[in-house]
Amino acid sequence: MLSDYLTLITVFEFDIPWPTLLPKTWVAMSLPLGFCILMFIELHAPREKLTKKNLKQSYLTNMGLFLFNNVLLSVLSISSVFLVAKYYADNGLLRGVSNPALKAFLSLLALDCVLYAWHRVCHRFDCLWMFHKVHHSDPTLNLS
Repeated sequence: MLSDYLTLITVFEFDIPWPTLLPKTWVAMSLPLGFCILMFIELHAPREKLTKKNLKQSYLTNMGLFLFNNVLLSVLSISSVFLVAKYYADNGLLRGVSNPALKAFLSLLALDCVLYAWHRVCHRFDCLWMFHKVHHSDPTLNLS
């Protein structure tokens, strides 16, 4: 998993200087490290006390879905997305933007808007809701 983060960092390298105190490994590990810190806080000072059984079931279900979705998306889409991105790299909507940091920001903003629209579509159509409702089935709200 670490190698996936490092690959993404090297694929999307821009002329943005990372802090010199943080090697690429630490930058790649910041998300899992942040997750672990927040999980530790949640387990030791929860806003709402949950039974161990509910908490364990919630984490197992959500982490299992997370891993399954990541593997599935990696197998089905990542390679094709890179091929499409490589082919259309100079012909995209942001071809006129020369600043790499601005282009990265606008790309992430556009991706976020597309994912939000997809989320709304999943709520609207029954055939998609069948798969999406797992996302809403957890009776407790926690970090997972």
